[in-house]
Amino acid sequence: AAHGQDERVYSAYETNGVLVAGLERAPTYTIRCGRNSEASHGTTTITAIQLDGGSFLTVALPANPLRLEAIGDSITAGFQVLVPPGGLYPQDATKSDIFKTYERRLADAWGTWDWRCVARSGISVSLSTGGTGMMSDQLGCAEYWWADWQGSCPREQWLDGGWQADVVSINLGTNDYVFGNPAQAAFAAKYSELIGLARAANPDALIFAVVPLAYSCFGGVDNKWVTMRQGILSAVNNW
Repeated sequence: AAHGQDERVYSAYETNGVLVAGLERAPTYTIRCGRNSEASHGTTTITAIQLDGGSFLTVALPANPLRLEAIGDSITAGFQVLVPPGGLYPQDATKSDIFKTYERRLADAWGTWDWRCVARSGISVSLSTGGTGMMSDQLGCAEYWWADWQGSCPREQWLDGGWQADVVSINLGTNDYVFGNPAQAAFAAKYSELIGLARAANPDALIFAVVPLAYSCFGGVDNKWVTMRQGILSAVNNW
């Protein structure tokens, strides 16, 4: 909830809360609500917003805002971003916040409110890890699907009204080489497939294939991160 620069976070599974109080009647206020934790923790539903006095106004949104979609893993999902450096805390939703991530900073820098995130901690390009499956398994799902369950996720288009991004960022590959060490060709092939899925859903978008931070940190001491980088480069060159 925004009151000036105020922010309020609710972590309960079900709650009735006061978003903001003590507002003056004359000014116009804007309240923005969003889901800050990963979809694997369940869906979020806002059932009602009540106003004690005053009235709701129709907001004139920009006709053609820049639309951003960020595809990634824990870094994109904001996993543990609220934990102080070096801290050890339980790995739960209360320590995560998607609104403290690089894609939020990009959206702010570009002046857009129309940005979306498809991310899951532990997910990879070419390996099925921890029940999360691969990003190619999850990208077309209507909601988050645990890949070790029987069956498959609903494949209806989950983006409302045929929404398409102008810019897509793919920031993946870290977990492939944290949990395994796939050959460059196999990794590149799956990464190229993922680019194809992103392109099919967003035919006019500019797609960025981001080399994960792990390469910058460890590329000079562990050759597997070089393999990851070269695999991403190979997949991009295939397009």
